[in-house]
Amino acid sequence: MKSYPKIIDRILDAIRGSKTFCVAGHVRPDGDCVGSQLGLALALRNEGKKAVCWNEDSIPQKYKFLNADGLFQQPKRGMKFDCVIATDCASFERLGSAGKCILQRKVFINIDHHESNTRYADVNWVSAREPSCGELIYRLLKVARWPITTPPYRRTRARSNTPQRGPARFTSARNLSHAARTSRKFARRSINPIRFRARGCSNTFTANSGSPPVTALRGFG
Repeated sequence: MKSYPKIIDRILDAIRGSKTFCVAGHVRPDGDCVGSQLGLALALRNEGKKAVCWNEDSIPQKYKFLNADGLFQQPKRGMKFDCVIATDCASFERLGSAGKCILQRKVFINIDHHESNTRYADVNWVSAREPSCGELIYRLLKVARWPITTPPYRRTRARSNTPQRGPARFTSARNLSHAARTSRKFARRSINPIRFRARGCSNTFTANSGSPPVTALRGFG
């Protein structure tokens, strides 16, 4: 296996020693937040863990089809978790009301790609080199050797890799380059055709596996 940050081993050790999980995301969740939370929560459930996703605000209507299993819930006070994992959240304050409801926990993990991240958890994996938190979740699953080719993971990773607005958004050139790399990875896993389009750019990159119709993802951020 290729080399990887050793912080991943610490995260996996904490996960293996825990049974109940809350995967928390930031207020006003975007595509990267929703995709990262859901992809990780599905992986945890697939490993026999109990997992829920918490956000102060409901996920946008355009992403609700991803929540068929009802993983996304409103934060509740008084709940206890072995492990809380915050994804795509640069500061504890950005968790909003979810942050106030995750105080009864054994370990707190922070996985994020924002350079401004304040390292607020017990274990912090912050990589500003990555254009999305979804890439970090994908790498975590790869190192853990957990399945990543079933339909739910494909959908969530596609959402997490859409261009973002604001300071975390990368240039069009980098979006397109990243889309091309992701398309190739998807294609190698025989994933249905997915077209990635960076906001404001006419170029498209398509992972073509030769079955159902192309789905255009137009920068959900």
